[in-house]
Amino acid sequence: MIDAVVTIVSSDTGKEVKSARTYATANTNPRTFELQPGRYRVRLAAVKPTGLAAQEIAVEIKPGATADHKVEFK
Repeated sequence: MIDAVVTIVSSDTGKEVKSARTYATANTNPRTFELQPGRYRVRLAAVKPTGLAAQEIAVEIKPGATADHKVEFK
């Protein structure tokens, strides 16, 4: 497991809507977020181990739907 900071930004407004740390524990990793329908940029920055490049993915949440995304650091 990777300890990372997750920041979720609205693609429409550019404003941060959620931010949290995953930590490397079973009760926080993987991390689950509840979001309103919309388009988002999800940024992940590894805390431990160090030296991993930050990742960013685009996510769209449709009304009444869920989305499941997995990000692997390299």
